[in-house]
Amino acid sequence: MKRIFFTTAIIILLSIISNCSGGQTTTTPPPTGGDTDPPVWDTDTGVINAVAGDGVITLHWGTATDALTPPVSYLIYTDVDMDPWDQEPVVRSSNDPFLITELQNDTVYSFGIRCQDSVIPPNIEGNSQVIQATPMSDTTPPVWDSTVGVTLIEFSDKEITIHYGTATDAQTNPVRYLLYMDIDNDPWDQLPVLRDEAGSYLFTGLDYGTYWFGVRCQDSVNPPNIDSNDVVLSISTVETWTRTWGGTYTTSAGVIARDIAGNVYVGGENSNEVDFDPGGGVYELPSGLFVSKFDAYGNFQWAVSFASAY
Repeated sequence: MKRIFFTTAIIILLSIISNCSGGQTTTTPPPTGGDTDPPVWDTDTGVINAVAGDGVITLHWGTATDALTPPVSYLIYTDVDMDPWDQEPVVRSSNDPFLITELQNDTVYSFGIRCQDSVIPPNIEGNSQVIQATPMSDTTPPVWDSTVGVTLIEFSDKEITIHYGTATDAQTNPVRYLLYMDIDNDPWDQLPVLRDEAGSYLFTGLDYGTYWFGVRCQDSVNPPNIDSNDVVLSISTVETWTRTWGGTYTTSAGVIARDIAGNVYVGGENSNEVDFDPGGGVYELPSGLFVSKFDAYGNFQWAVSFASAY
């Protein structure tokens, strides 16, 4: 009887242990050993840019890949000398721009970024790329080099190209350009198109009508200083149209021009009295030299004639 009882007790105990362990959730720890290769930078190695602001620096860096033990994380090193690698890094899980705050203005800082895999202990790559930046209290926007803001606009069917000048900032480059467009004469209340380069920009897919444009510039401080020029130019994008007018005698058009609003001016000579209105109206002028005007949509505006030189 004692032997049977002892065996039964062991079976019950094993059953309890089995039931308890079956209710637990296990997690897979990170891999250990086996992988001895650090991640590899995809294109840009380490830190590639440091943008200074008032007491802050924003860092940008490349991406890295590890074939055996992803994901990759990034180690951000900061110091006030040229060797930031002896400092304790900040670890980031992505290469999204990182803002470092509470820095001392007018102090030169050095930054370096390395990457590591997920093995334990991690493999850390050893690039020596270091970049320096100086936080500063910059409250001055960029200055236009010669021409201010938008300088010229050109149009075609449902497309408008704007041209604008170049600007320079003495403290916090690079300069960027904000392109504003609206259907009234105050484009500044619209969300701008942000461009990294001066020159020109093509707006496409527009409706027929008149548009106003303005261009401002900003520096790279955080938040940026934006210039406040109020130079605005307007132009109309219109559907291509044709008009026919004249009389039974010879009428020749020798000069055709268009102004910035899309109005069309036609100059020439007619040999007899002519109705210059191609629409339902009548606007007759005697023979001679003439200039007539149509609006951007082909509607007749006016015409004048002069005595012929012949």
